[in-house]
Amino acid sequence: MENKHIRIKEYLLNLLESGQLKGGDRLPGARRLTKESGVSYTHIQTVIETLVQNGIFETVPRSGTFVQQGWQSRILPATFACNILPWIDKLDEIIRKDLPQIHVCRKFTKGIFEFRVTHYLFSHHDEYLDLMPLFKECFPDEENYFLKLLNPFIVDGKLCGIPWIFSPRILLYNRRLFREAGCPIPHDNWSWDDFLATVDLLKRKIAPGQIIDWQQSLHYWINLVVRSGGSLFEPAAEDPVKIDSPETIRGLRLYAELRERLFPDGSAGLPQDVFENEFAAGRAAMAFAPRQYLYKLKLHPSAQELELAGVSIPTPEGGRRASMLAADLFCIRKNCTDMRLGRECAKLLFSEAVQDYFGKTGYGIPFRRSSAQKALKLDDELDVKFLTEIPQMVYDYNIFSPELYALVTDGVGALCLLPSEKIADEAHRLADAIRIFLRIKRSRKLQTA
Repeated sequence: MENKHIRIKEYLLNLLESGQLKGGDRLPGARRLTKESGVSYTHIQTVIETLVQNGIFETVPRSGTFVQQGWQSRILPATFACNILPWIDKLDEIIRKDLPQIHVCRKFTKGIFEFRVTHYLFSHHDEYLDLMPLFKECFPDEENYFLKLLNPFIVDGKLCGIPWIFSPRILLYNRRLFREAGCPIPHDNWSWDDFLATVDLLKRKIAPGQIIDWQQSLHYWINLVVRSGGSLFEPAAEDPVKIDSPETIRGLRLYAELRERLFPDGSAGLPQDVFENEFAAGRAAMAFAPRQYLYKLKLHPSAQELELAGVSIPTPEGGRRASMLAADLFCIRKNCTDMRLGRECAKLLFSEAVQDYFGKTGYGIPFRRSSAQKALKLDDELDVKFLTEIPQMVYDYNIFSPELYALVTDGVGALCLLPSEKIADEAHRLADAIRIFLRIKRSRKLQTA
């Protein structure tokens, strides 16, 4: 009976996630559901009643059963949310084979089990279970993993996520475009001035929007902040807010100066998805990228013709060699009621076979050391570059609430659009506003304690 329930649950959820059923739609009649699912209507009705209780469907007397508006935000038992990842079909195949009771979500925004990126997990850490007991129980061979990568994700004494794959960020560049523009081959110790000279040479050959992927989002400007020696927060400091520190301001000013260099008329760069397509097609020159980016490039029809190389992101004078960590982390929500299934899911995802498979796709570096050794090829120039950057990785987002994340990302993103000479004054104003927010939050916490 359980297999039939799993089958009809998958059938109904797939109708939703494929768009065949939308919010407000009436469910098909019993005859059609029975015919298409191959399951008796008695079993179908049991599953529908469960999904009504879960807030996915709504039964209206004498009218039928309808899809609830906003069903995508519901959290269902035994679901795995990783809908932003490009290889979801393969993961679905793997999980369906070994753990068929888990539904891999494509449109649900949350699941009991999830892959989350670094900054999201930090800002929502209190929604997730402490996975340290699970890690110690499921992986007694802990020396076979990059254990140091666990440390950044221990927040308030709790391991809120386990890195499934990770990568430092480097600067990918198109050798052919560099050659045609007369750019010297960059080296790992190149300076910010060297980088700007390269930008100027490229401007003679290609459109400014095709030189580098300039975006307002955190993943982009944070690279220059950390290379300048700056940070966003230092939780242990008397004043934890570092957005207006001289080093952080310098990094933000450099990022704004890059925009002014590229777009002196005040125009904007290409949308991110458009730039990624241009880069994959060989028409754009440089991109800040983790190893995960290579997987996307391989999917493009022109990928085989790309002359790709990698170099460290340029270091401003007086800055530091640092590369921001990019990771997809396995986490389990606090409302999980089946930790046995959680342990089985973790064992599968971090197994040698699964880590080996995804490591070979080029999507990041596996958390399992033996799989990473197989994935990173020492005769591949890009893999060697990612390997040498691992010791330079830093993880200090330290943004520990969704509200703070919104304040920082929206605020700093807006700063990057200002004239570079105004960055310092506005950074001080933003930092002061964040200090007030933190004081209010701390005061409320004390009042409710």
